[in-house]
Amino acid sequence: MVPEVVFSFDSDEAGLKAAMDSIPVALKAGLEVKVLVVPKGKDPDEFIRNEGTDAFKKLIAQAASGMDFQIEITLERNNFSTLEGKVKTVSNILPFLLECKSDIEVVRRIRNLAQKLTIDENLIVNEFKKIRRGNGIAVSDALMRRKKEENKVNPVEQAERHLLFALINGGGKVTSDFLAEIDNMGFGDVKRTEIYQKFKDLSARKSPNIVADLFAELSETYASELEVILQLDLAVNAASQILNDCIRQLKISGLEKQYEYHSRLASEYQLAGDEKYLQELAESQRIKNEIKKIFL
Repeated sequence: MVPEVVFSFDSDEAGLKAAMDSIPVALKAGLEVKVLVVPKGKDPDEFIRNEGTDAFKKLIAQAASGMDFQIEITLERNNFSTLEGKVKTVSNILPFLLECKSDIEVVRRIRNLAQKLTIDENLIVNEFKKIRRGNGIAVSDALMRRKKEENKVNPVEQAERHLLFALINGGGKVTSDFLAEIDNMGFGDVKRTEIYQKFKDLSARKSPNIVADLFAELSETYASELEVILQLDLAVNAASQILNDCIRQLKISGLEKQYEYHSRLASEYQLAGDEKYLQELAESQRIKNEIKKIFL
């Protein structure tokens, strides 16, 4: 278990500076770092005397990670309403990300930063690559290239990924009937099934940040699949159309599999002289008609 340190300095400017200076030292020493901010500008001693030790223990449990604290303080201290301010803010924050434990965490934090600053995520990725190279750290192109080529995937796998992309980027605003339709079809991969189930759970809990919460709750293997999905070069504002197109494609794919199955059974029964082949032929024709309806 990695040793953990919780910093609790005074809430004035000197205390914040002390925390910002102490975090990188502790991280380089291999410690897990959290920062406790005492509310209402009080110092820790005053808070304990006024509120009690139990209240202070609650603050410890709610302490932010060292990196979250660094980023939030930097955002508060920078005016990023202008392009120049955004560039300065990115330059101040990116060095913190060198302490991330994995490329998955790096990409997640870059995505959150891009959303807060309303700038192109790819620009931040490119700047982070420069910093990494300058520090002698190898860049993992498999995760860090924003517009990387999609691996060769079959149409069903692609449709499932597109479906999840649209669900997640739609902010969870999907009707229960629509989700029931997806439940009925299911997913052909355990990773995408788990991502979908977590998405439904977070939507039901009205998560304010589904992407961040998904990364927090998924294992690293499933988070890697989520990263592939979120990096798809699709229009976020077309999420509704993507959902409908994917549902349609997955329906057709499922029906085509059923058609092949019953057609094969019909052939086998007919060769064996079994009259069940007529029943299978009728079922094959019914499925074929269903496929035609979707294309109409």
